[in-house]
Amino acid sequence: MKQGTILTAMLVALLVSGCGQNNHSAKVSASSSTTKKVVKKKTTKKKPKYNPKVGKVISSTKGNLDGATFKFTNKKGKFYRTLQGYGKKSSIVSDYPTDKHSTLAIFRTYKTTKGIFYHVMIYQDDGFLNKISKDRMAEYKWYSNGGYVKPSDLTRFYPVKQQWQLNNVPYYVANPWLHAIWNAPVMTKHRTYVTHVFDRYTRTQLYATKELVRYNGAHYLYLRTANKNLGWVYKGQRNLVQGTYTDPGTQLLNPQSTEKMTEQEQSTKSTGNRVGVNDSLST
Repeated sequence: MKQGTILTAMLVALLVSGCGQNNHSAKVSASSSTTKKVVKKKTTKKKPKYNPKVGKVISSTKGNLDGATFKFTNKKGKFYRTLQGYGKKSSIVSDYPTDKHSTLAIFRTYKTTKGIFYHVMIYQDDGFLNKISKDRMAEYKWYSNGGYVKPSDLTRFYPVKQQWQLNNVPYYVANPWLHAIWNAPVMTKHRTYVTHVFDRYTRTQLYATKELVRYNGAHYLYLRTANKNLGWVYKGQRNLVQGTYTDPGTQLLNPQSTEKMTEQEQSTKSTGNRVGVNDSLST
């Protein structure tokens, strides 16, 4: 009885062992038959560092702000803040209706793989602000920075039609309040401003050494005194008289032999801060 029981137990053990080996081999064969999946890395295309509408910059050259001048004549054209933003609506800083009357100069020329692009500056009339402070410089750069345009957006413009030398033609002041003296006729240089006014030159002999005609036909004279250069002033019939200055006292008064004619000129010091850098009592 015991021998039968032992034999039965051994048979069961052999069966269990055989089943375990079969299961293991089945798992091995199953695992070996499965194909490994290859995970491909996604390749992201690098964005170009330059604007595709502009191309890659090959070279750039600095322009002459007081050289060639232009007008923006492309009615559908735009000024863009940067080359990187050229062609993008978010980069538009101006357009034809806004700057069609502005005088432009080339600050820098960019040669790219797509062609030529200009960074343009706008001519500024600074009036009595002939000295630029640090605060004013930031404002000036902001206003004068026209943006980036194509050569096809521009048309050549000549602010000065003609200019010639004069041989110290004498003039004197007729009305000191009509016009001021400028470093250059308005908008003929990238920055024009008042250098002097006539408050302190009403009794001074002046001399014209140059004359020019602007594009609109207006005439300007370059004036100097016997000792220093002054600048450009509009040539009008009411502000200047061609000829030799005569002192009104000598011209109108006839002192007797017992009388003595004297003159007194108000000193700069006595006017305090009313005399500005433009020689004006009103600044």
